[in-house]
Amino acid sequence: VGRYNIRDCQLAYTTKDMFSTDEYRCVKKISALSLGEKIGGDAYNYCRMCAGDNLVVMESDLKPYDFLPLVPIIKNSGGFINDWQGNDLNLNSGNKVIATPFVNDDIINNMV
Repeated sequence: VGRYNIRDCQLAYTTKDMFSTDEYRCVKKISALSLGEKIGGDAYNYCRMCAGDNLVVMESDLKPYDFLPLVPIIKNSGGFINDWQGNDLNLNSGNKVIATPFVNDDIINNMV
């Protein structure tokens, strides 16, 4: 994973249907800071990010079995994965995940 910031990255998510109206408004706010959107791809987006593509992945409506297996893969590739508040992921994390190839504080701060 390279070292980028949101302005160097494309925002990826599986489908806008996975977000509530308020969540999608937040996604569009982050998208406006990025190089654009890549829609579709599901778990492949996380793999591409780990392989060095400049992607930020934001998703909602996930279950722990969707994101917990990704945690060691993303962290061992040098990336970051958290909930939308910046907290580490666990079984009780809720359903919103953000994964980045850089420290994601600037994204989380722009989501509020």
